[in-house]
Amino acid sequence: MLLKKFLQRSKLSLTIDLAIVALGAMLLIPATRQNTIAMMLRPTMFIHHIGLLAHPQQLEESTFDWQLFDLNGNKHSLSEYKGKVIFINYWASWCAPCLAETNQLQQLYSDYGSKVNFLFISNEEQQIVANYENNKKTGLPYFTPLTQYPNQLQTSSLPTTFIINKEGVLVMKKTGIAPWNGSDSRRILDSLLAE
Repeated sequence: MLLKKFLQRSKLSLTIDLAIVALGAMLLIPATRQNTIAMMLRPTMFIHHIGLLAHPQQLEESTFDWQLFDLNGNKHSLSEYKGKVIFINYWASWCAPCLAETNQLQQLYSDYGSKVNFLFISNEEQQIVANYENNKKTGLPYFTPLTQYPNQLQTSSLPTTFIINKEGVLVMKKTGIAPWNGSDSRRILDSLLAE
């Protein structure tokens, strides 16, 4: 009786119910959980605003002493990137909001990667980050910290993105997902590059 009543519903209603069941199953399976949550979060990123800080902050010289490893095990210092606009994104492979904004960041990096220094920094072990890149093939420049995070670039939330201008001034700090490939972020980067 219940099955007959269930099957008498409209095709749209049945489709929605099956989609909800499938979504629930994908959320229960650990291997698909992060990607499913990321897929659900993607449409919400467009309600988030990207803007410059009301009070930009000159970074201390010690901030640029920060040491990082790239995926090839090469050591880098943040000071190597001075004189160009720096785009720093803190993320993690287990962070669904981070995964939700990856496509946007890839598109932004594709257009600005030769003009802006992009650093995608994860606190995870280097091998975990390398495995993530080997599986996803994002092409983004990933780093892991070798030394403590600088005080001026601290956060307790992922994802968090910082933009530093050519003069070493922190001009933006954005916590949470954002439409990085949108007109606001492109306008900000274009104006910083023109300075």
